[in-house]
Amino acid sequence: MTKNTLSARFWLIILIVAGFAWFGFRLMYGSIVVPPIFDIFTFVLFAPVAEELFFRGVIQDAIFIKVQQKSFGITFDSLLGLSVANLLTSIFFSLLHIPFWGVPHSLLVFFPSLAFGFLYDKSGRLLYPIILHAIYNLNTFIV
Repeated sequence: MTKNTLSARFWLIILIVAGFAWFGFRLMYGSIVVPPIFDIFTFVLFAPVAEELFFRGVIQDAIFIKVQQKSFGITFDSLLGLSVANLLTSIFFSLLHIPFWGVPHSLLVFFPSLAFGFLYDKSGRLLYPIILHAIYNLNTFIV
């Protein structure tokens, strides 16, 4: 097992614990609404898989390849420990939430999107951000 894989698993565990902690914190001040099975499928299974396949597997990879090309002899591939590809993908991800959920929600999904992209950058595997995304989406059932 490589150091990068260990690091990715470490961050996956930390972010999953943080996701469940956030879920628990929100639950202290709200209650769980038992949704129809279709909503569970949509928000916890379908959306995380589809969105991560598209945003991390296609968009983030494409931006990463473009960013790796040198401009004036300098490679701009990281900012504050986050890849430029992740930052740009997260902005795009957030902007595409505006028509469906509005600006406040769009701003709220930006930071989890950074975490999803961070896990993808660290691991190179889509499974990690999909798992974290599904946990994050559980919050849609707390009112």
